[in-house]
Amino acid sequence: MASDFDQGAGYANWRPRGSGDWLLIYTLGGAGAITCGGIPRILGPGEAVLFSPGVAQDYRTDGNTGRWRLLWAHFNPRPNWRAWIRWPEAARGVGWLTLPAGEIRDGFVRALQRTITRRHGAHADTGEFAMNALEEALLWAQRAGEASVHLRRDERVRKAMDYLAARPAEPFRLGTLAKHCGLSESRLSHLFREQTGATPQAYSEELRLRLAQQLLVHSGLRVSEVAAEAGFTDAFYFAKRFRKFSKCSPSTYRAREARG
Repeated sequence: MASDFDQGAGYANWRPRGSGDWLLIYTLGGAGAITCGGIPRILGPGEAVLFSPGVAQDYRTDGNTGRWRLLWAHFNPRPNWRAWIRWPEAARGVGWLTLPAGEIRDGFVRALQRTITRRHGAHADTGEFAMNALEEALLWAQRAGEASVHLRRDERVRKAMDYLAARPAEPFRLGTLAKHCGLSESRLSHLFREQTGATPQAYSEELRLRLAQQLLVHSGLRVSEVAAEAGFTDAFYFAKRFRKFSKCSPSTYRAREARG
C-alpha cells in the first residue's frame, strides 16, 4: 500500500503494536510530529521515518504547523533490500533519515511518487512496477545515509576522497593528494586513516578495483585492457590484487556476474 496525504491539524495515527510490515513516511511539506521511544520529534520537509514491523507507530500533524503533506508506503521488503533499510535509528526499530537537497532527494521523491502511481494502476503487474519503484527509493535513501557519514568527516578528508574518486585510474601520488588538500603527507595519512579506517593508497586501490569490476561486467575489454583502464600497468599484479579483493580471478568474476 502506498499513497500521498495532505492532512490538517486533526490527523493522527496511534498503533501501539505497530503493523505487520514496514512503514515508510516522508514529509513533502508542513511537518509531522513523531513519537520515538517516548520522545516527540518533528519530521520536517526532506526527512523520512521508517518503522520496523511490530514497533509502535505514533504520529500526527505537527500542531504548530497545522498541515502535513506526506508520502507513505507499507511494504514487506524483498530479501536483497535488507542492507538498504538499516537506517540511523531515532529509537529502537525506528529509522530516521534526512535526504539532502538536490539529486538524492529529488531521486528519492520521484521514485516514491512512482511507487504510489504504479500501486494504483489497473494492470496485473502494477504491484511489481510499484515494488521496483520503491526499490529505487530505498537505494536513494541508502545513498543519503552514505552522504551523511561522508559529510561528518573532516573537510580535508572529504576533499581527498572526492579527488581520488574523480580520478580512479590515475597513478596514486600521496604528495599530489596532500598538496591538493593543503596538508603534509604525514598529516593527511594520519587523518585519512583515522576517519576512514584505510590509508589513502589503500582507498585509491579499492576505487580502481571497483572500477575494474564494473568494466569486467559492462564492457567487452580483455582482462589486460581492464587492468590498464583501471590504472594498473602490470596485468599480473592487477590479477593478484583483484583476486585478494574479490575472492576470485577477474575471468571468474566476469563469468559469475554474467550468470547473474
